[in-house]
Amino acid sequence: MKNKKDKQSKRFLIGLGLLLIFLLLTNTGIQIYTLRENKKELGKIDNKLMELRENKKELGDLKNKLTELKKDVLSAFIAQKVEQLTSSVESDQEKSLKIARWVSANISNRANKGSDILSWFAHRTGLCGERAWIFVEMLSYLNIPARVFNIYNFGKVGGGHSGTQAYYNGQWHFFDVTYAGVFVSHGQVLSWDEIKSDPEKALQGMVVFPKTIDRYGSVKQDPAERLQVDNHKRMSFVYKLNSIREARSYGFYQYPDVKVLYVSFDMMRIQSKFLIGKLDGSKADVNKAGMSLNLSEQLGDSMGNLADTFHVTWEFRNVKPQKEYILRYYFFGSTHDDLQFWVKSKGSSITSSQKTFTSSSALKSGEPDIWEIRFRTRDNTTFELQIGYDFREPKGLLFVDQIEIVDSSSGI
Repeated sequence: MKNKKDKQSKRFLIGLGLLLIFLLLTNTGIQIYTLRENKKELGKIDNKLMELRENKKELGDLKNKLTELKKDVLSAFIAQKVEQLTSSVESDQEKSLKIARWVSANISNRANKGSDILSWFAHRTGLCGERAWIFVEMLSYLNIPARVFNIYNFGKVGGGHSGTQAYYNGQWHFFDVTYAGVFVSHGQVLSWDEIKSDPEKALQGMVVFPKTIDRYGSVKQDPAERLQVDNHKRMSFVYKLNSIREARSYGFYQYPDVKVLYVSFDMMRIQSKFLIGKLDGSKADVNKAGMSLNLSEQLGDSMGNLADTFHVTWEFRNVKPQKEYILRYYFFGSTHDDLQFWVKSKGSSITSSQKTFTSSSALKSGEPDIWEIRFRTRDNTTFELQIGYDFREPKGLLFVDQIEIVDSSSGI
């Protein structure tokens, strides 16, 4: 009897074991099946992601092709417009004048959201710089070399303007396609150097392009309520005898010649210190302050090479003889390390030991870097400090955060 029970127990245990093994195998099979199905689903998701990536790439390619197509269409349209304007004339000067008159009459003098010449042309809007580039582009279809020509601190201290010089007949010729005119002598459009050498004679030969779509007032106003700009008044207002005579900072934009940026400062403005801009990690307010204080609109971009390379010449007036002053530059960043700057003096002695300055990665720490230039005047009431840039490749720029001019006796 006992043996029978033992056999039954063994059978039960064996059966239970087999059941457990069956259940375990079944569960494992289900898991394997589930994993296989999940793997299939993952594969489908991967394929979908791959399709999306390919579609995104295709979309990017299509966008690029569309952009290129737009450029080709606009380029063809510019070529057609140039041909239409110049087919009846032969000389490079007449062709240049035809293009200049068209740009002056058909591009509205207001800011454009576009970022390239073709978009400015398509939207028919642009300030002096954009208008100048449109003129340069259109002349390129005639194989007439032309460059944007910038005049800094022009018309008023702190201001600036972009014109253009076209090269034909063995020399440069100055065109203003914003204020709309040229200066002519003996039938030839004068170069900027010729205008500068005899501004009185140049003004006698001023030729104004009469047509314009520019109007006074805000673009938000009804055009019918805004008076149309008189180009003759505008040219006469900008190109005054003294404005031309006093223009000293100018040159071809983005070309390697160094522009001397003159900044005239009256020391009578100092109580204990004089601030230009504020310590906020931005050069925009330095440029704005330089403009509003009648110093220069380019102070925030003057330390190095953005597009133009400047040597800044500070002209200090009404200086107390034998007195020490401090010029402090605060920088919040730079495009490169190891940019080399130097300072020279005319009419004063530099008393600070730091006569050179090198940009460094320390500027990335969040704290401004400071260049302090101390100088003592001699027995004169005016003197100059020139700050220059030893530019090499790569060209770079120090970002000016604030400028201080301090009377050292104040202890600040």
